[in-house]
Amino acid sequence: MKKLLSLGLLLAASVCGRAQGPATADGPTLSFELRPDRPAYWVGERGTAVLTLSPGELDLLSDPEVEFSGWTGGAAAMSAAPAPAGSLRWTKPVLFDAPGTFRAETRLGGQFGHVERRGIMTIRQSLGRRVVSAPPRSIVVKPLPDAGRPADFSGLVGSFSLSGALDADACAPGDIVNLRWELRGPGADELADVPSAAPGPAFKVYPPRVEEKAAGRLVVSQALVPVSTNAARVAAVSLSVFDPATGTYRPLSCGPFPLRVAEKPPEPDGAADATTPSADGVSELPQDPATPLPAAPGVEVAPAAAVPARFAPADSARELFVLGAGEAAVVREVSPDGAWARILRRADGATGWIPSAAAAGGAL
Repeated sequence: MKKLLSLGLLLAASVCGRAQGPATADGPTLSFELRPDRPAYWVGERGTAVLTLSPGELDLLSDPEVEFSGWTGGAAAMSAAPAPAGSLRWTKPVLFDAPGTFRAETRLGGQFGHVERRGIMTIRQSLGRRVVSAPPRSIVVKPLPDAGRPADFSGLVGSFSLSGALDADACAPGDIVNLRWELRGPGADELADVPSAAPGPAFKVYPPRVEEKAAGRLVVSQALVPVSTNAARVAAVSLSVFDPATGTYRPLSCGPFPLRVAEKPPEPDGAADATTPSADGVSELPQDPATPLPAAPGVEVAPAAAVPARFAPADSARELFVLGAGEAAVVREVSPDGAWARILRRADGATGWIPSAAAAGGAL
């Protein structure tokens, strides 16, 4: 690739003039290096280009202009950086965005001369424009390997960390729980496909939402609503990255996140009382104790025979657990057609739907 990229650098005035320290040579010299320094790089990897100018006996009197040929390294701007005594230094983030072998040649141009300070007076003597070249170097960029590439590869290349947490570790069915996770590493803020938590059918899941995005940092939150007390945990968030140091794909994950979901204690309900006040205020038993109470919110039940409790009020719905014969439960709600009752098992707070006939037949 023989494309010429010219970068006009607008640097602070402090970089102009001679760097503090002893002169290193009669004339200016320029060096170019890449960090990290490796024999080869990977497509998608990020690094830093470093230019170091040693003005020698001269001073740099103007903002420099830098030219890269043979390789662009991305369009990010350069900025001044701390340098050894007697030198000036600039750095530039680079992205190795295409495979190949490139011969990188770097040149810096600017006005050079002398600066003399006599008391409060500063005298600048220009010797004209000069162009300084750094020794060329070859840059090898390799394509990412196809072997071992996981299905959830994010496209990110570098060293990354992934962490996350729920904003609550206990709730009731229908409550909103927020999962918040953070990805850190070079280019994390440019992640194309944000992964979504997949906690399973016991949750209603909302799409992930990016909360914060900064250089090398991405923060995402996702609202989850447990719909059953069987929602015991939120599955891990995971993605894969490519580690350029080892040349292998690496999985990242945070979680799973434990969650305790339990029904709230039922409110006191007169329907749960098996006695009926008489006209004179004296409680008495129902006229026919053999007649089962109808399934209604607040009614305590203990079925005579085991009955499956289902995820929804339908025979085709997934079975969640079995309410055993004689097990105590309380009716929380009844379906609109009256055919099903949602019960809460007293032993562990599990909830599910059973036929109203079973609930009524086993009323205490």
